[in-house]
Amino acid sequence: MTFKMHDLMHDLSETVAGRESSILDLKSSASEVDENCRHVSADFSLIPLFKGKKLRTLLKISGGCSKKKFWDFIISDCRSLRVLEFNNVNCNIVPHSIHKLQHLRYFDLSRNRSLKILPKSTSKIQNLQVLKLDGCWDLVELPKKIEKLVNLTHLPCENCDSLTHMPRGIGKLTSLQTLSQFVVDKRGSHGAAAAGLSELSGLNNLRGKLTIKNLGWVKDAKHEFRAANLKEKQHLQSLVLEWSDGAGDDEEKSLEELQPHSNLKELKVKGWRGNAKFPSWFSLLTNLAAIEIQGPSKFKHLPSFAQLTHLQRLCIEKLTELEYMENSEPSGGRRGSEPFFPSLTSLRLMQCPNLKSWWRKRQIDDHNNNDNGTDTNINHGISLSF
Repeated sequence: MTFKMHDLMHDLSETVAGRESSILDLKSSASEVDENCRHVSADFSLIPLFKGKKLRTLLKISGGCSKKKFWDFIISDCRSLRVLEFNNVNCNIVPHSIHKLQHLRYFDLSRNRSLKILPKSTSKIQNLQVLKLDGCWDLVELPKKIEKLVNLTHLPCENCDSLTHMPRGIGKLTSLQTLSQFVVDKRGSHGAAAAGLSELSGLNNLRGKLTIKNLGWVKDAKHEFRAANLKEKQHLQSLVLEWSDGAGDDEEKSLEELQPHSNLKELKVKGWRGNAKFPSWFSLLTNLAAIEIQGPSKFKHLPSFAQLTHLQRLCIEKLTELEYMENSEPSGGRRGSEPFFPSLTSLRLMQCPNLKSWWRKRQIDDHNNNDNGTDTNINHGISLSF
């Protein structure tokens, strides 16, 4: 995507930026780099032009960083860097010497899909505030000793689908505001190096979206679920609770201990295979605007969503044992006496083959011949927008 700026606006921006900022392309030369230049956006092949300069910001336009000399130059000649953007440049390795950039505050490695690991020395950059890792598909683990990054406030790592666990000590980063996902260690294969779910306990400044993966592998689940302390995370807007295939039996585990704060706007529960009882705290989430419940699970009915006044999107998928959306009709049997989805704009019901009706009929009606057209069978699905 490209944008065209009016010539007058371009001239104005250059005037405001002064000599401390430069944007260089492949046609640029060393003579165009002012001695006082501190903030640069440039192709990586032009990096040697800045030798001897005390750069504070380095953003890239294009070019790859696969050649070791680029890293060597940056680490040896750009020690004053505060901002380093290396996103989407096919970077597959970060050198151990990265810790020498002690002034670095903002480090963007996002969308480097072949990057598999970050060196332990990354945790020595104690001034680091932002470490962006979104879209690093092959990344398998975060830096060890991560608790040393005491100033870290943002660790976006969405779409890092190969992450196997969270490093032990991450719970000490109490200033953390962004943590896209928390991955529970499967089978305990990383031993003491992996953080338990309880390390979420003190991370109460988290905001935005949090996805918790592999919940089915949590040991001593009742204690760990409660210790995650989700109900104290008042700034979270979106929460995804995700179980995984191949985990042990969830029958003795309960969603009850995973209660989020009532400020939550979006909730997704995926793959829960435990008891068929929905948690009691659900009625307290009065600010929900979006709900997604995705199986497989044993739910035969769901709590009342219809009276959630802010609910705009509802998605129910792969609940093969679901028979009724709600266990009982509105009080007095008068379905029009209370607002029914007053804000709903999207309803999606998919792969619910045993769904019979929205409301479960009263026992007195079970013997009557009911042919009012309310019963249904949804095997493939419906999707409605209003």
